[in-house]
Amino acid sequence: MLAGHLHPCVHLSGRARDRLRLPCFHFAQGVGVLPAFGAFTGMHPVRRTPGDQVWAAADRVVALR
Repeated sequence: MLAGHLHPCVHLSGRARDRLRLPCFHFAQGVGVLPAFGAFTGMHPVRRTPGDQVWAAADRVVALR
């Protein structure tokens, strides 16, 4: 099943205590949730469980987190 209404995001932290909040693709057992890329969309932080895959999206890059 694919879904898109939750607008998932992931938080990334750096060494200098910088932090990014990025839209992401979130795949769990039996379901995939697609990100939203609009300026007016809210984002819901992903709560991962073992086996989940989260792919952060920024500009033209998608990376596994």
